[in-house]
Formats: sequence, structure tokens, C-alpha cells
Amino acid sequence: MKPIQVLARNIAKHTHLSSKKKYLITKTIRVRPGVRLNIQDGTEICILNGPVKGSTLHRAALIFEPGSQLRAGRFSLRASNLAGKPVQQADNGGVWFCGNSQSADKDNISITAHPRRRMSKFTAHEIRSFYLGRPDSTKAPTPKKQRKKNDSHEDLDALSVLGVGRKEWEIKSVQSFHSGDDGFDLTNSDILLHRVSITNPTEDGLNISSSRIQITRRLSIQMGPQGKDRDLFDLETDQGGSYIEISKGCQLRLEGVFGDQVILSSADLPALRRSANAIYRFSGTSRKADSLIYSITED
Repeated sequence: MKPIQVLARNIAKHTHLSSKKKYLITKTIRVRPGVRLNIQDGTEICILNGPVKGSTLHRAALIFEPGSQLRAGRFSLRASNLAGKPVQQADNGGVWFCGNSQSADKDNISITAHPRRRMSKFTAHEIRSFYLGRPDSTKAPTPKKQRKKNDSHEDLDALSVLGVGRKEWEIKSVQSFHSGDDGFDLTNSDILLHRVSITNPTEDGLNISSSRIQITRRLSIQMGPQGKDRDLFDLETDQGGSYIEISKGCQLRLEGVFGDQVILSSADLPALRRSANAIYRFSGTSRKADSLIYSITED
């Protein structure tokens, strides 16, 4: 059994995480600007479930601040209890990648772009996440006067990307399993990924807010049991259009509902059926040309 090392302080100097240990994040941990976090291939990081004090997210989370760096091979992130044992329940703050290409904000995390300052640099072969994020509270909202400072009823996504540009992003593959809210979320960003795989998120699969993402080799979104307001793609356009570019030759496996205002332009994928809650299924390859999924109006 690997020894467990607790991470309970912000990372303010270059740090190396070894695959010989298991790491447990017990608070909101921030990787500071100019600091590089090295993660060895095969490393496992656990994020504690439940409320924590002293955080705008009210949950344990890993946040890469604008100007920070990640250098990694393949590693995994999992929800866990205080003993570092993985649990099959999402009740944490997930992982956040903040860039310095555009200003962005969501879920009480706000960044202001300063292009002349240090850019972020996120490099990894593959990130796998299990039960990250937090769903909407199933309990009735607590009156504001009675609400504890460390409590929140807001849902949180598994993997969030804010204000990141292509020169800042060199992560090749992302896999998200059983997220508490959306499986993978982009806000005011423009990135390229070789592979994206999202399995059974609590809410939407791929959430794109005024962003662009290019996927070159494989896109798989399996929504699992259907529920109200759960889409393959949720494209929001508050500060501009949102675009998913699927490169020619990309393998696809899609099963779920498309968003109402999402437009599909493809010579290979079947046309959308606009009947309510129609399940879209496609398993194949974009062979003839690039495909585009986009929205220029709010979904």
C-alpha cells in the first residue's frame, strides 16, 4: 500500500509528486503563478469530499492559477474520504486550469487576463478524473441568515478551464467519469485536445462557454441514464459563440441529447432530430471532412 501524503497548503515553489505515494488534497490548494507542479506518470491524487473552511468553493479543490505550470505524464484524480480511500460520490471542488489569455469567471472563481505577464503552461499526456465536482444540493436551500460560511448549494464541474489559450495548453487527453456536474467545462478558452472521453456526468457532457475546442483523434460522450436537462453539449454564448471542431479522421462515440440551439455541420454525422429529448447515437469516424458543432445563440 502506498503511503498517503496530505496536501493542505498552497503550492508556492516547484513541487514534484511521485507515483510511489498517494496524495490527498484536503483544502482548496492553489498552484501559484510562476510555480511548476511536476506529476510523475501513474500518480494518483485524491480530493477530499465534503465542506471545508476558507474557500470560495466551500470544497477541497486543485486550482492552477494564471501563470502556473503543470508538467505530467498520465495521472488520475479521485474523490475520497479523509483516509484517502476513493469513494463513488462527487462532493468536491474538482480541478481548475486558469490561463492568462482571456478574462473569465464562474462559480466564484474570477481571473483577469494580463497578456504581458507570465502565461500558464499545462502539459500532460492524460488526465483521468473520477467523481469530481459537486451536484446541486438535494436538500431545500438553507435560508441565507442560517447558512454556514462553508456551505454552498452551487454545483461544481469536474474539470474547468478558464481563460486558457492554445499556447498555454498541451494536455493531450482528458477522461471524466461520473462528474458531479458537467464532465468538462471551458469558459473563454481556446484549446486543442487529441482525445476527450466523458462517461455518465450528473449534468451535461461537454460545456462550452464562449470558447473553442478542437478534438483531433477521439471524442466519446456516454450520458448514461437520461434525465431532465442533461445534454451531450451545452454551448453558452454570453461573450461570443462557442465551437467544437472535430478533425477529419476523428473517431466518435456519442449517445445522448443535443442542446436545443446547437447546430451540427457535418458530412459524416447523421442530421439532428429536433423532437423533444430525442437520443442521438453515432459511432464512427469523421472521414470526409472536419465536422463542426456550434452555437451563436444561447442554448
